[in-house]
Amino acid sequence: MILKTGVLWQQKNKQVFDGITWRQFTLLETLRDISDQSVSLARLSEEFGGTRQNVRQLVNALCEKGFISRKPSPTNSHTNDLTLTDAATKFMDEHKGLGDALLSPVFKGINEKTLDTTLDCLKDMLRNLESLSAEKATTESAMPSEKSARE
Repeated sequence: MILKTGVLWQQKNKQVFDGITWRQFTLLETLRDISDQSVSLARLSEEFGGTRQNVRQLVNALCEKGFISRKPSPTNSHTNDLTLTDAATKFMDEHKGLGDALLSPVFKGINEKTLDTTLDCLKDMLRNLESLSAEKATTESAMPSEKSARE
């Protein structure tokens, strides 16, 4: 149900921000929220909740549009720092209320208590998934390899 909701939302709002998609706009918002320090693709992907590959595609498109600047990191030669350009800041300021305007019909008739409960549930599910990933990695490293298991 969560995936279906997300897919439907993206289909309905594919090109609502003067040539950029909802996902691209949300990525810009995420970058603005965490830009208090240098932001790598890995960190942006984690905060955004997408894979590095998907976020890289979004970043590439936004770089082409002049909304994100990519510069070599001064602290890590293997990564780039991502920053918003002045054009992105201006664009986001001009479209500040549009995100809320698009979201308000989705939440129409849903009271705050229900939203809080849903958010708490989603946070718990995310925590559970993160702990499953950690448990799986620990379990896999403790398991014998196929080759040693056959010997």
